[in-house]
Amino acid sequence: MKKRVIVALAAIAAILVACGPKEDPIVEVTAVSLSQTTLSIAKGGTTTLTATVGPHNATDKTVR
Repeated sequence: MKKRVIVALAAIAAILVACGPKEDPIVEVTAVSLSQTTLSIAKGGTTTLTATVGPHNATDKTVR
């Protein structure tokens, strides 16, 4: 009887572990593109570039 209870508890524990929360896979950045491919700026001038990171579902799209 004890052996059956232990086997049953082990089976329940295995099911609970298998059904537990899953971590999302890490999706690496494979490309970075800028809003302009060429740029001319006068000395002391400023401009803004926009970076686009791919793929769209990359885990960390931070541009530093």
